[in-house]
Amino acid sequence: MRRYLSLFWEFLKIALFVVGGGYAIIVVADEVFGRRLRWLEEGELLEHLPIISSVPGLIAGNSAIYVGLKVCGRLGAVIALFGVALPSIAIFLAVSVGFDFIPRENVWIEGAFLGLRSALSGVIAGTIWRTLTKGGMDWSKGVGVSAKPLSRRALTYAAMAFAAYVAFAMAFAFESFCSFMKFGCIAIGGGFPLVPFYFSTFVGPNAPLLNMSPEDFSNLMALTQMTPGPVSLNAATFFGYRMNGAIGSLIASAALLTPSYLLMTAVLTGLDKWRRNVVVRLLVRLLKPVSVTLMAIAIMQWALARSEKKKAEILQMLMLEPKLAILDETDSGLDVDAVRTVSQGVQLYRERVHGSLLIITHSTRILEALTVDETHVMENGVIVRNGGAELVDEINENGFGIIKAE
Repeated sequence: MRRYLSLFWEFLKIALFVVGGGYAIIVVADEVFGRRLRWLEEGELLEHLPIISSVPGLIAGNSAIYVGLKVCGRLGAVIALFGVALPSIAIFLAVSVGFDFIPRENVWIEGAFLGLRSALSGVIAGTIWRTLTKGGMDWSKGVGVSAKPLSRRALTYAAMAFAAYVAFAMAFAFESFCSFMKFGCIAIGGGFPLVPFYFSTFVGPNAPLLNMSPEDFSNLMALTQMTPGPVSLNAATFFGYRMNGAIGSLIASAALLTPSYLLMTAVLTGLDKWRRNVVVRLLVRLLKPVSVTLMAIAIMQWALARSEKKKAEILQMLMLEPKLAILDETDSGLDVDAVRTVSQGVQLYRERVHGSLLIITHSTRILEALTVDETHVMENGVIVRNGGAELVDEINENGFGIIKAE
């Protein structure tokens, strides 16, 4: 019993204080269980990273299952998985409750989120590099973990408990349970490859489960990176809460981890028997390019978005405080919320710096939140009309056609 408690406590501390997702957690876990406690060989977790990252599931969860299964058997794997997941679920449940109260329209808050999103893109890029450069699996060594088979009574109890868990989950949060069980089965290489699937399921007006804006989704993913725990587990807690409240967050989180436990224990206890199989070797080799491709898509879905570039330009202008700023088509390709954020940044620049500002635009949307001093209309390189703020209202009401008519 003492070892079970120690196993739970060590993973609870690791998950509570380590920020940066599964790869950060596995490094610390290797230090704790290999060098300090000596429950594993030093460097054993990192040596088995190809297996841990190849089996569907989160890197942190698979690492906990490996340690728990080797040290305390199947029950130890459950306890270790619970320990590594509990801080993430508790902390991000609180974040989920307060997410709508974050003043994201504030240009400095938006700037902070922008910085976090940029950092997250770098983390994912680093993960892609590590995945591409790490060596292949050494099949000459045993890679599995021995575990005693369950007795008939224990197997019956486990089946009854699992059936009750599935029935409860499907009764209270059917869509959350089914969606995150599916996500748990395809989380190859950690949580980052799930980002494109999260995006298609929860973002946009045509998303089947939620209708988040791309900006809110990007901000959410940034928050998942800066809070303790696995990134995708944090996101699962948030989405589950949005769909079905606090119970939904618990069900979504548990559903995401369930396939990881089932598959990881099966692989660890049986892979030594299958490691000479050509099909198994081929499947493991194919997992790497699939995982890398999904992570690359995750970067493109928010790091390369046009709105992120425009917001970064405004934030740079606020930090440099130039005496003259020229904004050329700054509102091009932005949605209504992004235009509002950019406009607030421009207005803040005027209030703080009192510099000169020249805005070149084909639309009046960015000007609606600004105090316009002079307006000039240019056609074919020639200024054809001058005016004040009233000219903006005239163009907004009648279009540029009235100027051409004159």
